[in-house]
Amino acid sequence: MKRFLLFTFLSVLFLSTNASALTSTFSDTCATLSLTGPSVDPGSTYYIEASGRNNLGSFHNASLYIDEHYSGYSSSSVFDPSFTQNFGTFTGAHTFKLTILCGPIHDLSWRFVELTVARKDLKKMAADICTVIKDLPGGAFKNNPEQRKNAFCNKTDEVIRLIEYAEASTDPTAKKQYYQEAIDKLLNDIGAKMDGYLVGGDPKDDWITNEATQRDLYPSVQQLVGELVNLL
Repeated sequence: MKRFLLFTFLSVLFLSTNASALTSTFSDTCATLSLTGPSVDPGSTYYIEASGRNNLGSFHNASLYIDEHYSGYSSSSVFDPSFTQNFGTFTGAHTFKLTILCGPIHDLSWRFVELTVARKDLKKMAADICTVIKDLPGGAFKNNPEQRKNAFCNKTDEVIRLIEYAEASTDPTAKKQYYQEAIDKLLNDIGAKMDGYLVGGDPKDDWITNEATQRDLYPSVQQLVGELVNLL
């Protein structure tokens, strides 16, 4: 039996929870395959949607692999050449591979497609907060805008160092402690200084006092806090 393997690969890093879903596809005359992943960080639980079609046959036989290991999930039918199925739930960063046996019954061959769900770059998320603050007009601040900008960025630098310590640590307790310190700094030293117009915020200690700026910027702090909480 003639057997050959065609491969397509798409690895995507998603940068925000508003990003569109991750998708990797493959298609030729023998088969069509698609894997769709989450638009959320894999610190949360998520599903993978797999779909495919044997373009040259009356049946399908498909399997899903996670990080090169058979997942135990499969889909098959002797009456239907196509399928769509959700697999999960999953947590964490993984590479998924969907395989299908396709072609006419006497000349079957394999096709597959891969999708990587990767973890967000937490250090970049912290650095991006600094970048946005540096670009704000002076009128967004209570006073001393350049001094405030530098102070904010010093604090985001500290958050980045704490994340680096956590990522480098092999001690689970120490790792969680560093992540918790980063969370505390984000909430108390950064977020608390831009939340006066938000529910539960106190305007008395705000450095950024423009309402529209607070509503645009504070969610970035919340998002990074949420990612770190998932690692505790």
